[in-house]
Formats: sequence, C-alpha cells, structure tokens
Amino acid sequence: MKTQLYTICIVLGSCFASSQSTFAQCTCGNGATPDSVVHNFTLAPTANFSSTITFPKFDPSIGTLACVNLSAVITAVSNLSIRNLDSTQRDYAFQYTQAVSFSGPGGLSSFASTNLFYGPTTLDPYGTGIDSVHYGPDTPFKNHRLSKTTGNVAPYLGAGNVSINYTNTGSTLLLQGSNNYQSTVSTFAWGDFKLIYYWCSPITLPTGMKSFYAIKKDNKVLLQWLTQNEIPNTTYEVQTSADGHGFKSVNGSPVRTQSGADAASYEFQYETGSTYEGRIYFRIKQVKPSGQIGYSTIKVIDFSSMSEEDVLVSPNPVIRDLTIGFKHPQTGELRVELVNALGQSIHSRSYHLTAQTKLDLHINRNAQSGIYYLRIKNLKTNELLVQKLTIR
Repeated sequence: MKTQLYTICIVLGSCFASSQSTFAQCTCGNGATPDSVVHNFTLAPTANFSSTITFPKFDPSIGTLACVNLSAVITAVSNLSIRNLDSTQRDYAFQYTQAVSFSGPGGLSSFASTNLFYGPTTLDPYGTGIDSVHYGPDTPFKNHRLSKTTGNVAPYLGAGNVSINYTNTGSTLLLQGSNNYQSTVSTFAWGDFKLIYYWCSPITLPTGMKSFYAIKKDNKVLLQWLTQNEIPNTTYEVQTSADGHGFKSVNGSPVRTQSGADAASYEFQYETGSTYEGRIYFRIKQVKPSGQIGYSTIKVIDFSSMSEEDVLVSPNPVIRDLTIGFKHPQTGELRVELVNALGQSIHSRSYHLTAQTKLDLHINRNAQSGIYYLRIKNLKTNELLVQKLTIR
C-alpha cells in the first residue's frame, strides 16, 4: 500500500497535512505512481514581473526520490494604455502578448503565451481631443495549467528550501500606425502551485539496496547506490534506455567501497557524447549468486534541459553589448527577450543556431539603467531560462 503525504501552505495562513492511500509500482520511468509528498503554495495577486516561490526540499531519509513534478494553475489580467505622440491623427492596431512561466533547478520549467489583438483605433494628434485609449481589463489566462516533471532530483535533496522563479510579462507589437506612441502595460497574476516529490520506499529496491541516485554533471552522469547486509558475490550491472522501457547493460563495472561491517557504497560514471541531446533512463540490475535477478527504481536524466549552470551572461552589469555563452553547443531556434522590471519587453528576437557556443546581443540605446530580466527560450523544447541583468 502506498501513502501520499500532503503539506498545504496558504499565503498568510497556516499549514496542515493529510494522507491518502494508493496502490502502484514504484517508478516514474513508466508512468506509474510511487509514494508522494505534496507541497502546495498559493500566490496572492501580484503585479511583479518576477516572484520567487520556495518549497521544502525532500528528506532522503524517508526513501529514494524518483522524480519531481511542479504544476501551477494561473490566472492573469492585463491592461494596456496607448497614447498617440504624433502631431497628426493616426489609426493604431496592436498585438498584445502575455506570457507566464516558472523555472526551477534540474530543468523544471514550463512556459505559455497567448495573443490579444486591439484596434484599429483612431487617436487624435498629441495633446488634442482623444489622443489616448485604454484596453482592458482582459483575462489572457484563466485557470491555465502549467506542468513539468524532471528526473534530475539532486537539487531537491537535503535540508532547507528550493526556489522556483515565476514570471509574468506583457509586450506589444505595433500592427498599424506611427512608431511615435507611448504604451503602458500593467498585468496582475495569481495562482496555485503544487510541488510533488515521487519517492520509493527502500523495501521496493532489490534485496540489500538502500538507495539509488543519478547526478548530472556536464555530459556525465554519476550513479550512486548503497547496500546493506549484501550477500557475498552479488554483482551489479548499470543499464540504460532511451524510452524507459527497453534497457541494455553498459560496459564497465561499478567501484565498490566498504563503508561499514555490513554496508557498502557503489559508484559508476556514465559518459555521453559532448553533443548528446535527449533523455537517458538508468537502472541497476542486481544478480545474486543463486542467479536471482532484481532491478532498482528508474532514474531519468534530461540532457536537453538548459540550466543556469549551462548558460553564462557577460558582462553583468552591462552597458550596451553582452555575450550569452553556452557550456554545450546549441543547435536550433532560440528566442531571446529582454524585459524590464515592469514586465515590458524592450528586445525580442529569434536566433537560429548551428553548433554555436555563444550569442552576441546589442542592447538598444534607449534602454534606461536599471534591473532587467533576460529570457532565453528553446523553441523546440519550450524550456525557458531567466537570468537577472543590470544595465548601467
């Protein structure tokens, strides 16, 4: 029998716990549901472009963390004001884009955007008659759901908290009229966030195995597992899969270290090619002297995810020109957007990269000094990375 533990926290409120029982096999790799610990957070209405949400990390003493899921149900309300600064009467039409996203360590990110269209609207010359118009309030997102699951669980283990970054932005694109106009965008958003730790009880692992972890580092994966009261002459094989179902053993043997009278630890370092992209599923095959075979839980590492460790923005602070450096060569379409603290986009452009490790970006001279946010989105995987940037 499986037990799900819920910890529910309401903003400016209290926390309580409840339990629920389910029956399932213990793995995230094949879609089954293992035990879970659920944390809930309610984000009160906010006009901030960026909000930081914290959740408790997973306590590895209760079991082996198999994967992490983060979901959010978001509602966003937008207002757009336009003023004609031209000396002649103009007809204006706009495309308004609203975007919401969350991003956390281990590739735990999700993104959504939608468009609203306004106009054509006739505005009188600046300073006369009706030279401005207000659109809204509108609701680009109403109870919109974002969700992402990752098997890269290392950042979520241990004591303390893990931080999730939530962003809410609005930007305009002129479809008709003069470039000589002023726009003001205001957005409010709120929602419910749920972080779920799917974990496996040690009793579900092969006899003697107490835990199993897969840790990503550059283009390598470090596999670690512990054993206790191990039967002598028991052997282990590392197996991999591209889909989580068909596994095959890899060459090489794990390094064994005796860590007590009846305990031992094992390590195995798995290397991928420097240009590898995609997911790799790992499990440990245990073979006892009697020939009895057992398998560990399944761990998944995603090499298509962008993380803060994979991207370097320099210089920061910056005056006009900056370079986005990638630890691994990037191929495909990337959208780069620079957003100010009010959520207004001052630069947005798509780039096609072919095995590139850097991207040069020139910032418009009209950009004022202050705090900005650089959004880098992979248009193929929809993964989003947000980094804070200071313009002098």
